Amino acid sequence: MSSFTGTPSAALAAIALASAEHALDISNTIEIIEAAAVTSVPALDADSNTISGDVVVDSGSQWFQWKIAGTPEFTDNSKGSTGNQSFTNVLTVFVPLKRDAVNHQLNLLLNGEFLVRFGTIDGTKRLMGTEFSAAMIAEGGIQGVINGEQNGFTVTFQNHGRLVPNYTGAVAFTPAP
Repeated sequence: MSSFTGTPSAALAAIALASAEHALDISNTIEIIEAAAVTSVPALDADSNTISGDVVVDSGSQWFQWKIAGTPEFTDNSKGSTGNQSFTNVLTVFVPLKRDAVNHQLNLLLNGEFLVRFGTIDGTKRLMGTEFSAAMIAEGGIQGVINGEQNGFTVTFQNHGRLVPNYTGAVAFTPAP
């Protein structure tokens, strides 16, 4: 049990607000929601690795947008023995903001479960995590960076399961009715 007060959703909202206020001229984003706020994720479309329906969220829940610097780094690697394989998916983003208020919010993300929508270099949107196999902060996955070129933190999400699908559905930034 964490000794930090607040919820992962409150932390997502606080980081979204801070990144929007302080990450000027940055157009890259990720969208993130706590997995507990997700009612259902549509099945993959037949014969493709695409989800075209919308993720359904609980009443009063919403996605949060984080402004990030650069392009997200993403890898997916198969793991396991023959007949018992899955994928380890890893997404690393850089949030260009390091302030005490944000640093405190990062504590609330530890051990949280999330769905993360992110864009690839070709403009495709992908969805990491489901309501059953969420993305979590990887071990050592939050690192503060302050040097001559960067001031912020890297956040690395990881999940195990299927390949991360393309996602053409919508996300809502206002609470669901």
